Amino acid sequence: MKFYNITKIDTDLKLKLESFYSNSENVSIHQHPSFPLNNKKINKRCFVLEDDNEIKAYCFSSESKLSKLPFIQLSKINFGPISISNEFSKLLMDNITQYYKKSFTELIIDPLINDQLLIKEVEIKKSNKGTLLIDLKKELSEIENDFSTILKKNLKRGYKLPMLIEPITSKTEIEDFSEVYMKMSASRGLNHYSKDEIMQIVEFVVKTDSGIALSCHYEDKLIGGVVCIRQGNRMEYYLGFTDPEYRKLPQSHLTLFESIKTSKNKGIEIFDMGGIIFDANENDQLFHVSNFKRHFSKNEIRFNSETTIKFNSFKSLLKKVYYKLA
Repeated sequence: MKFYNITKIDTDLKLKLESFYSNSENVSIHQHPSFPLNNKKINKRCFVLEDDNEIKAYCFSSESKLSKLPFIQLSKINFGPISISNEFSKLLMDNITQYYKKSFTELIIDPLINDQLLIKEVEIKKSNKGTLLIDLKKELSEIENDFSTILKKNLKRGYKLPMLIEPITSKTEIEDFSEVYMKMSASRGLNHYSKDEIMQIVEFVVKTDSGIALSCHYEDKLIGGVVCIRQGNRMEYYLGFTDPEYRKLPQSHLTLFESIKTSKNKGIEIFDMGGIIFDANENDQLFHVSNFKRHFSKNEIRFNSETTIKFNSFKSLLKKVYYKLA
């Protein structure tokens, strides 16, 4: 058994990781070695567990230091490891814990998709985050029956309007998608992604054929779009937008419904609505986004909360004081 970690992945390892990822079901796109947002932080580390030169488990971690307190080092693991079994997941996490225990203050594990108990004697609690799932093994008519009355009316109205929904294929369409997305973000006071990041995400999905990217035109004007990403046997609604000038039209309902139908036709088993917040404030945009998604499904799944392992109690206390004063 071989355990190692690296910060720069060579071509051979990247191909092996991508192959392992594509054959795994319990995954998040942020664990994909070529996903563009993985390069957002320079201090990204990849941990790998191999046996007979075959990958058995791997995951990425993000390491950071507080700018004014450089001796406090934190690391976070998003979505847990990808593994062929719980045994290898736990073995990998044990090795990772031992690695960070030497010089880091804390290790934060955000299980979300992977809800296995990865660390012994650590209590897993439920968070205020979750998602909504649609069972694509059902007949389409059954799926539609679960839609809210408002959604059914909007779909019926939308298909009567001169709206054209089609796949995004060209660089120009990707640029247009990004521009209108940023227009919507500015109008709602959102700051999730930059224009370059949106372009990278859409381009990744289009070039690698790893999901669905749709645009919606109304009278030859781009007014909406959606990007869904395949993750194992799930298709996840990753991002979408509506031109604020056309927010009264049901383009978001149509593009998502077309994504659901396309996913079912591709043999995907689960459509993931991409996350909701259970206790969002009514004045928060996330409250309205969560309610919009509930029109498609009532099958709510609550994620586990993140787990924090403290290696140095004194430094952890300093970190808490620093955040309160910052």
